[in-house]
Amino acid sequence: MRPHQSAWLGLATVMPQQRVRLAAAPRRIPLGHGWVLTQLNGHLVTQLEGHQANQLGQGQLTESLRARGPILPIQVSLPQAAAAGMRQNGEVPGTIEEVQALVDTGASITATNEALAARLGLIATGSVQVGGVTGVDTRPLYGMRIVMPEPGFTFDPIQIVGANLNAPDFEILIGRNLLCSMMMTYDGPRGQFALTK
Repeated sequence: MRPHQSAWLGLATVMPQQRVRLAAAPRRIPLGHGWVLTQLNGHLVTQLEGHQANQLGQGQLTESLRARGPILPIQVSLPQAAAAGMRQNGEVPGTIEEVQALVDTGASITATNEALAARLGLIATGSVQVGGVTGVDTRPLYGMRIVMPEPGFTFDPIQIVGANLNAPDFEILIGRNLLCSMMMTYDGPRGQFALTK
C-alpha cells in the first residue's frame, strides 16, 4: 500500500454507553443511561427518556451532550459490490453490524476502529497519512457501506480510514467526507443534535 493523501482525525470524549439493536423502522432507540434516539419533525435527535422534546433545555441535558458528544447508531457492512463479488466466488460476505458512531466535525475523513474493519472483512485499498493529537501516522483506507436508518442516509461505497480509536462507546467517527452531504444542527442549550438531508 502506498500513502494516498492526508487526513485529520479530531478529538473525541469517551463516555460509557451500551450498543443498541436497530428495528426495521426505529422511532425510539435506547442509547443507554436513560437516553433515547428519536425522530422529531424529520430530524434525528437524542433526548432523555420520559422528557418531551419541547421540555429539553435543562442543564443536565446540555452537560450530557457536551460530555458524550453527538453519538448515533448506524449500520455498517462491506460495500454491496464487494459483497456481490464474494458471493459470485462462493464466499460468504460479513454480516451487517449495528454500531455507535460519534459525529466529529474535526475529522476530515470518516474512521473505523481496526477491530470493526477486521470483523467486517474489509480489505485495505490504499493508505493515508493521518494526523491527530498523537502525531502523524500512515493508516489503511477501506471501502465500507454505512447506513443511517434515520434520517435515511446510505453511503455505498464510502472511503474510510482504519484507526485505533480506543473508545468503548463508539466504533466509527463520522467525518466531514460524510457530513458534507447533510446538514447538522447542534443545539447545546436543549441537549440535542440533528442530521438532516
